[in-house]
Amino acid sequence: MAPPTPARTPPTPGSGPGPRTVYRATQRRGRTSARTRQLIVVGVVALLTIGVIRGLMIRGDVAPGVSVHGIDIGGLSPAEAKAKLKTELVPQLDRTVTVTLDSQTAPMNPAELDTRIDVTQTVDRAMQTGRLQSLLLPFVYSHDMAPAITTPAKPRIPANLRLIAEPARNARVQIANGKTTISPARDGHSISPRMIVLASANAALAGQRKLTLRSQVTKPAISTAAAKAAATEAAALASSPVALNVDGNRVGALSTAVLQNAVMVRNQDGKATIAFDAKVLAPAVGEVLGDRIREPQNAMWDTNGQRAWVEPGKDGISFDARKVADAVRTAAIEGGARQADVKLIRTSPNRSTEDAEKFGITTKTAGATTELGDSSANRIHNVALMAEILDNRLVMPGEQFSFNDAVGPRSPERGFLEGQAIVGGLLIPSIGGGVCQVASTLYAAVFSAGLEIDERNNHDFYIYHYGDGMDATVSWGGPDFSFTNNTGHPSADPRHGR
Repeated sequence: MAPPTPARTPPTPGSGPGPRTVYRATQRRGRTSARTRQLIVVGVVALLTIGVIRGLMIRGDVAPGVSVHGIDIGGLSPAEAKAKLKTELVPQLDRTVTVTLDSQTAPMNPAELDTRIDVTQTVDRAMQTGRLQSLLLPFVYSHDMAPAITTPAKPRIPANLRLIAEPARNARVQIANGKTTISPARDGHSISPRMIVLASANAALAGQRKLTLRSQVTKPAISTAAAKAAATEAAALASSPVALNVDGNRVGALSTAVLQNAVMVRNQDGKATIAFDAKVLAPAVGEVLGDRIREPQNAMWDTNGQRAWVEPGKDGISFDARKVADAVRTAAIEGGARQADVKLIRTSPNRSTEDAEKFGITTKTAGATTELGDSSANRIHNVALMAEILDNRLVMPGEQFSFNDAVGPRSPERGFLEGQAIVGGLLIPSIGGGVCQVASTLYAAVFSAGLEIDERNNHDFYIYHYGDGMDATVSWGGPDFSFTNNTGHPSADPRHGR
């Protein structure tokens, strides 16, 4: 058992350092630590109070320390910040930058290319930036942000820069008169007009006078080496004719010359393979099939002048050009008899007999007649041609009919002959003479039916056989006659509308 600890006796004054001296020092340090803690607490509370007051003061403003492209907008209201950016930042886009893209150089002014700084969006972003940091680190925090820049959906860039863009070109195998040649592949170049405009805008804002950019190189799917490797196969596939069979019966053959003209290299699963171009082969296949192929015919209307009835539509017969090309390729690869089967496809018309009958067009509701009189043969020809173009045209409820759009350009290439037309009040020779008689006759019928007239123009002088105000002058690229079917039923004039 340990002896009891003797009681500590305070030393007498002047007896030197002892437990009493240590005891007093500990008391002073304790009192100092308490005061320090109190000061720290007071300091934290003061900082928090200042922070809260500061936060309340700037809650509707941009946080202090925030700038946009070096322009300080910290502490400003949104309206003030926008005004400052409009004055100091926006004009910086109106600077010309010399842009070099690959081998082409052109001046670009972002402002003139409709590039804009979206001041509202920029300030909105600024309002969401650095709020906490500026409270925790007042007078220390700073952040410079980029402005929001907008460009048109399809930016305009100088023409010579646009010309840099070109697709990659695949290598091609061509066979003519038994001789095989290789057209080499070529890399392409891809550009982004929007990125070019944005880059020029950022350069203008940075005060740069010159900017160098590079296009993105695109590689062809079929290289020159791959085409050369496939050339031998190409010659073999096009070495002799391929017969075509329909329902097991031979109907003809594709000649060697046709096959050579259609041979091509295509990328199949990443490998260059020889095939036949379906678009090139299709006309030759159609010629071999002859009258076995026909276009579908829409259901039409015929009339006796008072009543109308539906002439039934007819299905068409066609073939899938790609499937036939693949069948020809398979037959050529397999060799032997080199025969390809062609499957004929029945195609329905756009307007079936049932669809036409649903319209319920059976009775004439309005019509008009004008006389050709002593018209020339050319004028009569043009009127008949336009009537054929317009024959059986339907105008659905709510649809607008435009005479110019429906008839199209009156040109010799489309079969129109020279007649006479009124130009500037004068009657002069013109291709398509007689067009206004067709338009005026149609206008009179539409007017009688009570349809909504959208555009109709008188001739420059009175034409007696149309009646007062019942003429309609039209010209390609000029005046038009148009109306809207404002009824609940389709409108059709079997003699003057397609």
